[in-house]
Amino acid sequence: LKMGVGSLKLEVGGYFMLGDRIPGSPPPPPEVADILGVDLAELDYMRDENLLGEGKGIAFGTDFSVDTGDIN
Repeated sequence: LKMGVGSLKLEVGGYFMLGDRIPGSPPPPPEVADILGVDLAELDYMRDENLLGEGKGIAFGTDFSVDTGDIN
């Protein structure tokens, strides 16, 4: 879902997966590591758990971003 009012833009996304071959959880976007000033590998909280399973089950998640444009 994308919405915009003037120079303000909002984007919201999400996913839902159910089944036998669910892919591993991805790390957060690089922008998160940049804001926190840490290496992206440190934020990949599922790196070890992704190696353990066969990918059976349920997965869901959401993300959002806000762009204020040039507000000088």
